[in-house]
Amino acid sequence: MKPDYGTYIPRWLSAGPLGAAGLLFGLSFLRVSPRSKTLLRFLAAPLALVGGYMTYARLAMADEELKQKLREAFLSQLPWDGQGKALDVGTGAGLMAIGLARRNPQAQVIGVDVWEGPIWGEKGVGFSQARCEQNAIAEGVTDRVRFEHASAIDLPYADGEFDAVMSSYVFHEIHQVKDKRVLLGEALRVLRPGGAFAFLDPFQSKAYGGPQALLIDLRTKGLSSVDYVDLADLGTIPPLLQLITHGSGILYGVK
Repeated sequence: MKPDYGTYIPRWLSAGPLGAAGLLFGLSFLRVSPRSKTLLRFLAAPLALVGGYMTYARLAMADEELKQKLREAFLSQLPWDGQGKALDVGTGAGLMAIGLARRNPQAQVIGVDVWEGPIWGEKGVGFSQARCEQNAIAEGVTDRVRFEHASAIDLPYADGEFDAVMSSYVFHEIHQVKDKRVLLGEALRVLRPGGAFAFLDPFQSKAYGGPQALLIDLRTKGLSSVDYVDLADLGTIPPLLQLITHGSGILYGVK
């Protein structure tokens, strides 16, 4: 039995543009004026390009070897000794939570998610609690990792309950919260003083104010240490795929 971590890109992001491009191109063969024919094909071209790229990205992100490399690159930034209890916020299919449990035989890991919505739920990319549990079985860590239903907006845990907290490509997808620093604050709330954290997201976006401004803000709030590394600098993402991961990086440190 092999784990199945799926892909982070839903099928409609590639099928939609390709379908629209095909429709416009097909209409250009009808009895329309030369000007309309040119316009239809002109409109179809960029849609076909976008659809083709998203198809490539979807297949690339489904590659298990690439996901394993991304997992190791991310987890290696978490400054934790593996002792105690860790939380993975927005665990998806369990990739990072299970990877952390594999790396740290003494750790207990909890992965939380809401596993719903048109993108990430069963009707989207197919992430679910059942898939997480199946993947834990496949990677042999069911005794040290479990999965619970919870929202990153309001985590059902006490202040300082965890020795390590992490999240990978989740916060930017929570559209109910415009200022993503609020989500960082909630994740850090459940981390004990001296605990380790690592968050992967597009930190160069306006929702965070940019990584440098974010670092300054976090340092003024009393964290023991906090730093940032650009995802592209880790050398795990193929150059062409960096078009969709541009602006992403890992924020890590100790509370």
